[in-house]
Amino acid sequence: MNFIVDGMDRCGKTTLIDRLPELMDKNEPIISTHFPKVINIEDPIEYNKKLYKLTYDTLEYYNDSGGQFIMDRSHISEYVYGKLYRGYNTDYVMDFEIEHDILIKLRNTMLIVLVDWPDGIIDRDDGKSNSIERKNLEKELAGFSYAFYLSKFINKMFIEIHNKTEDDVFNCIKGRIEHGI
Repeated sequence: MNFIVDGMDRCGKTTLIDRLPELMDKNEPIISTHFPKVINIEDPIEYNKKLYKLTYDTLEYYNDSGGQFIMDRSHISEYVYGKLYRGYNTDYVMDFEIEHDILIKLRNTMLIVLVDWPDGIIDRDDGKSNSIERKNLEKELAGFSYAFYLSKFINKMFIEIHNKTEDDVFNCIKGRIEHGI
């Protein structure tokens, strides 16, 4: 099983990613990577299209060769943050899944989206979040919820972390895998 972990800032993505190898084959190498961030690109949409293709071609290679991967962030974040903070239409992002046949190519990959209510995010803020304004966090929550709904990934989990410990979140994923996806 491979994993793509996405979601709102300060929801425990890195903490979860540090634990996910416990659920993976210990005899195979595990590649863990953070999805690249686009900064000061003249045409961010064209750049992202090329970046997504390269990234997902690489993930497909690891998937097909028996390797394992964990990805921190994905096109789901771009769908939410590009629209909200960078001011361009990101509807093309969800078409990417169909155009690149992610349903088949990454069928052994679980998309996990972590979210929380604005108060939880504000309480955990470390100054590195895109925003701690309530109205923006509400838009992020709605955006990640909708992107999850739109995603064509076969194996996916939407986890609202409010009042959950890191063990609760991890065990939720572990239980889903143990009982079949």
